[in-house]
Amino acid sequence: MPSLILPGRHLRIVDYWHHQISSKPLPRIGVDWHRRLHPASSALLDRLQLNHGRDGMVVAVQICRENTDIDEVLRAFDRFRFVVIYTDLPCRNVHLGGLNSLCWRLRKVLAKLFPRRCEELNLPNRWEVLDPLLRQLADPEEIVALANGFLEVQLGGLREEGWVNALKRQVIVRQMLARKPDEFVQLLAYACRRPKEDRLRLCGESAPERQVSREGALAHELAEKDLLLDSSLRGWAAWLAEEPVTAGLFRRKGSLPGEHQRLAKWESALEEAAGWMEERTLDLQADWADPQLEAIWMLVVEGQLQQAQEELEALEWRLEVEDTTDLWRNDYFFCVGELHRRQNNPDLANLAFKKALSFGETPSTNWPIATLTRYTACSGGDDSG
Repeated sequence: MPSLILPGRHLRIVDYWHHQISSKPLPRIGVDWHRRLHPASSALLDRLQLNHGRDGMVVAVQICRENTDIDEVLRAFDRFRFVVIYTDLPCRNVHLGGLNSLCWRLRKVLAKLFPRRCEELNLPNRWEVLDPLLRQLADPEEIVALANGFLEVQLGGLREEGWVNALKRQVIVRQMLARKPDEFVQLLAYACRRPKEDRLRLCGESAPERQVSREGALAHELAEKDLLLDSSLRGWAAWLAEEPVTAGLFRRKGSLPGEHQRLAKWESALEEAAGWMEERTLDLQADWADPQLEAIWMLVVEGQLQQAQEELEALEWRLEVEDTTDLWRNDYFFCVGELHRRQNNPDLANLAFKKALSFGETPSTNWPIATLTRYTACSGGDDSG
């Protein structure tokens, strides 16, 4: 398993692979690989092979040094049939055949189980929507998470036309929150097709030759993780370039980047890269009157409709308070309208949108225009209601 697998997932995937190759648990030994196999480890493996045979155990090898030649590692363990290699580091001669085979087998299992789960939950079996997305993922754990996420999206009442974008957003959030800040910045730079100078500038090193070296190393790492090919993003990372998918995800108070990624050294670079993502979209809004309403909007956009509805109901009392501003009411009813639209209640949605616009009559402000823009964009351009 190469470095394209997120840290922390390797051993869980080893467990799943172990289950696939044998109906009975096999003994497993973990070995760290630095420059070569330590003589003491080699002696231990010789003895284990005598006791268990070539097919009688699993050897899990963790690569501890960058640029390790995977072919050399495989030759060192050719006395065993079941060898799994995993690392968070870029290596040479990486083989994806075993991982691709595991992903194929997992999709096949899910294709059999999915109709049964849909029947249990009284949901339509729309495997044809999910399968093309699963085929773009090379991480078995992400495949399982996305299949479960599809059921959650359907249970949340999201309209069918929003399913694919909501699922892609789920993957992007999980993957990007686990990225190192430099990877995060580089992925957004490629997604926004920023010039090479921007990528170099945000590498965080002053000397031009170091910048070139660092930028090249980062591009190589993304290519090793099967996320970049000839300056084009691949797999799930290609979804970062789809504006309807990422709209709103990278606002300062949005989902990304996470607080744990905001290291002092990277704070300004992260902010600038996140800003690129928002500059390329119309998004959709003036400043929100209340961070709570902005957070509810994000729940609606991400398909968490039940939670959004509960939080809107909890704020409903403010409509009766005399000092509640028209701007707050405007944003509140806009959230209500979009919630109803995604719940397939067009009459209630139009009523809420009209209420939102009714609070936009103060000539000294420009936010009513933003509200109209949001309504038109979210209703597919049909404001006839």
